[in-house]
Amino acid sequence: INPAVTYLAPPGCRKILLELGAKAEKIRSISYGRSIDIDEGFSISACPAAHPDPVFDPENVWALSYRLTFGSKSVFFAGDTTVYPQLTDWLISKPFDLLILPVNGRSKELEKNGIVGNMTLEEGMILSEMLDTPMLGVHFGMFEFNSIDSHAAFHRINNFGMDDRAQLSELDTVYSL
Repeated sequence: INPAVTYLAPPGCRKILLELGAKAEKIRSISYGRSIDIDEGFSISACPAAHPDPVFDPENVWALSYRLTFGSKSVFFAGDTTVYPQLTDWLISKPFDLLILPVNGRSKELEKNGIVGNMTLEEGMILSEMLDTPMLGVHFGMFEFNSIDSHAAFHRINNFGMDDRAQLSELDTVYSL
C-alpha cells in the first residue's frame, strides 16, 4: 500500500483496504448512484458491476463500473461485469465517447468451479453498436484458464466489419480520444 495514494473504492472494499494497510483518511468511498468531483472538469460516477450479480445496496456494493468524465469527454470503464438490464439502462442514460469493456468471456464450466467471467466479445460489440460508441476490449489474456483467443477475436471483429469501432487493447500502446 502506497501511503501517498488516496483510494477511491466501493464501500464493500473498505475493510480489505484497511487490512492491507491503507489509512482510513486515505480511502474515499464511491457507490452506485453517487458522483465524486475529483478535480475541476474531472468527475467519477458509478453503477454496480455484475460479478456475478449486481449489488444495488449502496453501502455494501463491492464491484462497480465507472463513468469517468474529463471536461467534454466521457468514458465508461467497466469493472468485472456481465451485461444486465440496469447496466444497459445506465449506459443509455448519457452518451459516452468510449467503452472500456472486460471481454474475456465466461463459461458455465468455469462458473461451476467458482470462476466468474465477464462479457463476451460479442456482448461488447453489441453494446458498442447499440450505443454507437467505440469499444476497447480489455481483461483478456490475464488468466490462461479464463480468456478469449485474441487472434480469433481480432478475426471476429474484422468479420463483423467493426474494426473501425471495436479494438482489443495491446501492450505498449497509448490510446487517446
